[in-house]
Parts: sequence; C-alpha cells; structure tokens
Amino acid sequence: MAGIRSFNPELGGPSLWPYFRRIGRALASPHLTLLSRLLVGGIFVFAGASKLGHSEELINEINKYQIITGGLASAYGHVLPPLELVLGILVLLGLLLTASSFVLWLLLMSFTIAKIAAIAHGMDIEICSCLGPSVPLLTRQGLVLDFVLLLLAAQIIFKRGDMLTIEPWLRKRISGCRPWRSQEAGEPQPKPDDPEI
Repeated sequence: MAGIRSFNPELGGPSLWPYFRRIGRALASPHLTLLSRLLVGGIFVFAGASKLGHSEELINEINKYQIITGGLASAYGHVLPPLELVLGILVLLGLLLTASSFVLWLLLMSFTIAKIAAIAHGMDIEICSCLGPSVPLLTRQGLVLDFVLLLLAAQIIFKRGDMLTIEPWLRKRISGCRPWRSQEAGEPQPKPDDPEI
C-alpha cells in the first residue's frame, strides 16, 4: 500500500506528471534531434551511396523476401539507393525535415515488416544488405538497427526547434528576394514601381 501511495496523488503521494513532462521535454530536445538527424541521415547517406551501382544484387535480395517480385522488385531496387541518399542528405541538412524523416520512417517500417515476415516464415535469409554490400549484417542485426532508426526518425518527426538546419536560413533568403514583403511586420511594403505618397 505504501508503494501505491507514494505515486498516487489522491492517496497523498506525489504526481508522476512532472516526471513525464521532463521526459517529454528531453525527447523533444533540439540537441537530441540534432543527434538523431546526424545518425539517421548519416546512415541513410552511407547506405544509399554504398548500394549505388549494385542494383542487380539489391533486386536479388528483394526477391528473396517474396513480398514484391518481378517488375515491381526491379523498380524498387533501382529507386531505393538514390532515394535513401537524397532523403539522408535532406535530413542531415534539415531541409523539408518533417516530410523527409516521415518518408524515411515509412521506408524503415517496410524494411522492418519484411524482416519480421522473413523470420516468422522461416526463410533462409541470413545476411541483410541494409547498409549495402560493403557492410553485410545478419538479418536480426538489421532488424535491431531498423528498430533503433525507427525511434530516432520518430523523434525527428516530433522535433522542436531548428538547431543547425538550413531550412530557416533558406526561407529567410527566399523571403529576402522579395523586397515588397516586410519580414518583421508581416505587412506588404510598396513595390519599387509604386508611386510614393
């Protein structure tokens, strides 16, 4: 009873809400988001770059999972490396951060589901080419990596702040190219050809 009372405010104990708020603030920290961006973006840039030029090997790996086959597997194998590379660069630079990290999260979900299905059906897929042919991983190691990256990508999606991202600077530069818009007041300024009053 003493243990229940210590965490129940109705029985005279302290509330857990402040602890949850602290954890929530820590998870939304811009410093953690920066670390997540560096890890997720860096891994995807490496994975995409190492798979470029190895499309046929990647297509063979995709066919082993028996989820998509034929022309769809071929298209996926050709599109995946440049897509991973571009999305990784966007996350690293902080461009379209929420959208790019969400697409990465969906990609990671597809990888995770494929690996879980392969393990559940007893498929003989020992090596995962997640990071390309240069870094072969066991399928279970790849699955652990996918879970970690899923959590980090979710953290980026629900981020707060834009620490060391290029998007705010780019927005400012683009809006600076339109001199008839006031950046501070948010009110339209007269265009250069408007007559002065």
